[in-house]
Amino acid sequence: MTAPAVEGDTRTAPMLLVADPDAGLVRQLSAAMQAEGVDVTGVPDGAQALLQDGRRTVLTIGDVELDVTAYQVKVGGRVVHLPLREFELLHYLMRNVDRTVTRERIMRDVWRSTDGMATNTIAVHVKRLRARLGDMEDTMIQTVRGVGYRMVSG
Repeated sequence: MTAPAVEGDTRTAPMLLVADPDAGLVRQLSAAMQAEGVDVTGVPDGAQALLQDGRRTVLTIGDVELDVTAYQVKVGGRVVHLPLREFELLHYLMRNVDRTVTRERIMRDVWRSTDGMATNTIAVHVKRLRARLGDMEDTMIQTVRGVGYRMVSG
């Protein structure tokens, strides 16, 4: 979210909103800011899910359901146990559904690293994640050669 830094100033400064999603406070504040012309389009997907769902954040793509608060993944209604890094990778891909994310972004945002980590680390984790999700045909998590990966919604 951004808002004018000083009244009458055309520059913007980032704003961070931290609020309890109970009682619709986040929804009310978001609506009020939009009414004042404040750009709230930069609200992350996870925050949008909180706006819609209250306390629990559950992302669903196809038959994959990821519950962020419970650290639980279900495929076709059955619980699939994932190591933490694979859970974080799946969460990241689901938040960026239908968008290609580069290996560099995955390394930075999931591994929180910018140094020269082994290039096959991500590929190995994606391969294991596909196997656990039953995506052996690479239809759900697609490899974009020379770029990165994309999770598709349909």
